[in-house]
Amino acid sequence: MMSNAVLSKLVVLALFFNIQSAELPQTDSKAELNRQLMANVQKTVAETIAPTVTINATSQQEGGFFLLRFTNLLADDKLVIEHNIFSDTENKVYYQNGTAYAVIPLDYHTIPGKYPLTVKLQRMGKSFPLFQQTLSVTGREYEMQHLQVNQSTVDSTRSDEAYAEYHKKFMPVRLKSDNQQYWEGRFIQPVEGHQTTDYGAKRKVNGSLTSYRHNGVDFGAATGTPIYASNHGKVAFAEKLKLTGNTIVIDHGLGFFTYYLHCDQLFAKQGERVIKGQKIATVGTTGFSTGPHLHFTASYHLKNINPYKIMEWNGDWQN
Repeated sequence: MMSNAVLSKLVVLALFFNIQSAELPQTDSKAELNRQLMANVQKTVAETIAPTVTINATSQQEGGFFLLRFTNLLADDKLVIEHNIFSDTENKVYYQNGTAYAVIPLDYHTIPGKYPLTVKLQRMGKSFPLFQQTLSVTGREYEMQHLQVNQSTVDSTRSDEAYAEYHKKFMPVRLKSDNQQYWEGRFIQPVEGHQTTDYGAKRKVNGSLTSYRHNGVDFGAATGTPIYASNHGKVAFAEKLKLTGNTIVIDHGLGFFTYYLHCDQLFAKQGERVIKGQKIATVGTTGFSTGPHLHFTASYHLKNINPYKIMEWNGDWQN
């Protein structure tokens, strides 16, 4: 495979030799022609600084994420992220004044294996391969959880009406994230409590296997226990839903979200800026719940990642 350093140099050379000499005005002065040619060469070189690329890792476990950071971009540059880790959504890129950020999230549906990654640079009407890497995804075991739930709770919180409300109000929130990094440093565990259900767990409810997997981590705690914002962000959703009960969603910017479900009381309001460690709610057992706990989920847009992975991360794009 061609090295990324070579690919970056080829981007520069390809654009350098694309000088449209035919557009130079006709002149009898060789000196003037040389001057104009040199001016065009300098302009082209100035406009074709090859972007630099950093990636946090080349191997991650299911539930983790790959971080890509690009610098030295021109104002009209566009990046295309190509891989076959998932194909149901486009891999979004966030642009900020010559720098760009992209995340490749790995949920529990990701099949372990090796995946080729190619990043293409679109510049001045042309497309060039900028970065190539083989990514490895490792698997893990998931527990099977058996729940016995009162049938009246099942009927009221897992009904067609409850799911319709969930998809209408909750899911669209995850599609749009602010083009600004709100978080700083590590994400903290948002409540003091013990884990009762792990990320990715398979479930049998009243003896029947569910079609879904557990998309977060449950922390058992007494009703009224404070729940804190895992990191700085903006409240994108704060409302009671039939399925998830009193629910808060925090947008941490650049595609990262955290979710706080089944709460008792909500103290943060939609649109409010919150800081890491701020009390935003209390533990409850609202919605589809068998007892007081916090269901804590983390995601990159629609892809639910392992909350422990985001809490292990130091918050830096290169780690």
